[in-house]
Amino acid sequence: MDDKEFKKTLNKVNALPCVFEKAILALHGRCSFAVRRYIGEREAVGCGSEAAQNLCLAWLSLLRDKAAFALGESHSSGKLAHAKAMKLQVGGLRGLNALINEDQGPVEDIHALIHAAHKEYQGLEQVPYSRLMPVIQSFQGRQKRRRQED
Repeated sequence: MDDKEFKKTLNKVNALPCVFEKAILALHGRCSFAVRRYIGEREAVGCGSEAAQNLCLAWLSLLRDKAAFALGESHSSGKLAHAKAMKLQVGGLRGLNALINEDQGPVEDIHALIHAAHKEYQGLEQVPYSRLMPVIQSFQGRQKRRRQED
């Protein structure tokens, strides 16, 4: 299946895409609202709740604005490269998990974590984003494997 056909089919079957799909597919977190979809040999993650998706979108948008400098971006518009998107998603989730649950490991329930932060800080705007930046900056995704020479 070519990329155009995949994206066309994906848009039909995954009306509410998961905001943290990259983090979930890379096994850095789970979510109680995540719905896995399989199209051909590919996997996508959707969201089972529009309200949950909106909360996650709001938080990721705020996080991206605050983390532009940490990601080496001059502004927060446009699509992020995969490595930077992973840094933002996984580093941001782990940093938030450290704030809320004192744990920097994989997140057990992404939506529950963001909801807890919303409740604890009386809104997502009040989260101390400066405390998340070191975690975002230090996150390193999977390293490239070197081929072994025979």
